[in-house]
Amino acid sequence: MGVRGEPKLRKYIPILLFLIVLTSCAAPQRRGALLTEFPERPIFEAAISDIGKANDIDVSKISLYWGDGSTIIITDDDKIIVGYDFLYRYRCREGKPEYIYCFVAHELAHYKLSHLGKRKAASYVTTALMLGLNMVVPGAGLLNLGLNPMVTSGYSRSQELEADSEAVKFMDKQGVEGARGKYIEALRWIYVGSNPKTGLMATHPQLEDRIGNLN
Repeated sequence: MGVRGEPKLRKYIPILLFLIVLTSCAAPQRRGALLTEFPERPIFEAAISDIGKANDIDVSKISLYWGDGSTIIITDDDKIIVGYDFLYRYRCREGKPEYIYCFVAHELAHYKLSHLGKRKAASYVTTALMLGLNMVVPGAGLLNLGLNPMVTSGYSRSQELEADSEAVKFMDKQGVEGARGKYIEALRWIYVGSNPKTGLMATHPQLEDRIGNLN
């Protein structure tokens, strides 16, 4: 009975894969609570406004949110999420307002370059290709669960380097003297004591690669 039912089950593999990848292939976006009052808020607001005006970026829809993590990220629904650990580091490890400007510039670079949408598109294309392969080699589509994160992570690393370069250009247009040196200083500061992922699944390049890219 199991043998006779196998062809029928095989027909549903693409559908099952599609449902799985919709919930797992793209990197999840972290959400948080709306930031209202906190000491660094004026610095974030000024950074968003100043960088936006200097570079013709419409930042009217961008809002600040709390979230987990040790960095600042921008989401696909126009939220800049400030990690709890980032604020702790900023307050306890000699953070400077110019660091916030650097990281906001980086996230606005992602925003202007539509990086999140492009990353999702890469994920969906990879999924579609693997589902197509599954039609020829039943079961092969399951490889997407491992391949997709590798593709999107690799794409993410290249986007991080592009956003670094764009952020320095933003700061130059804003009139920041020694923008590249200040940006590199901010990168060194954020990497101290951190333990970033390495290898094919890493979403961010190593510090040396980011500095080398800017140099």
